[in-house]
Amino acid sequence: MPLKPALRMLKGTHQRWTALLKQLSTEQFARTFHHPEQNRDYDLKNCLAMYVWHCNHHFAHINNLKIEKDW
Repeated sequence: MPLKPALRMLKGTHQRWTALLKQLSTEQFARTFHHPEQNRDYDLKNCLAMYVWHCNHHFAHINNLKIEKDW
């Protein structure tokens, strides 16, 4: 199956998250949630930073493969 439909869905999801996250205050970014499997509390600010890093990490893999395969 072509990759473009999945990329459009991901782009749309990120656009919606961007709209939501731009509305949050500093206090809201500091809110925490408990992760039961890791028995640890996380705040939204650090989770968002980890997600950004993770996306960039995957993008780098894709970009490196693109260069390697001369796509």
